[in-house]
Amino acid sequence: MADATEKKKGGFLKWFGIAIVGIIVLAILLPSDDRTSSSSTETAAATPAVEVDAADLARAYAKNEVAAQRAYGDKPLIVSGVIEGISLDFANDPVVSFVGAEMFQSPQAGFSKDDADAVSKLNKGEVVTVRCESVSEVVSIPMLKDCKLQ
Repeated sequence: MADATEKKKGGFLKWFGIAIVGIIVLAILLPSDDRTSSSSTETAAATPAVEVDAADLARAYAKNEVAAQRAYGDKPLIVSGVIEGISLDFANDPVVSFVGAEMFQSPQAGFSKDDADAVSKLNKGEVVTVRCESVSEVVSIPMLKDCKLQ
């Protein structure tokens, strides 16, 4: 009887993990709002960026998503941190994961395919700074969008 319970528990954890990974990948891939006019794009470029450490950003979202999104969301950010991983999303766009405050809360910076050459030269463990045009969250994980290496 214990074996059946352990199998059910293991199956649940497996599917739960797959669901979390799927949500993260979808958040990275969802396109930003393409309906913005060129004047709003110019305004965003002129908006000063908020500087934040990747681990501090992760802590802020883990502590209170609402407060963190009000502080950091929908504004340019300059984020510095240690690279935890470098990967491709399922659309083959580069993604850099930073060391976060806790396990499974690594801020993720999404790049366009145009940035693949620059991202390919990065290494795990390196300290890097990126400028990202916005941040949202998925399960308390900061998802940085439209990023460029600084």
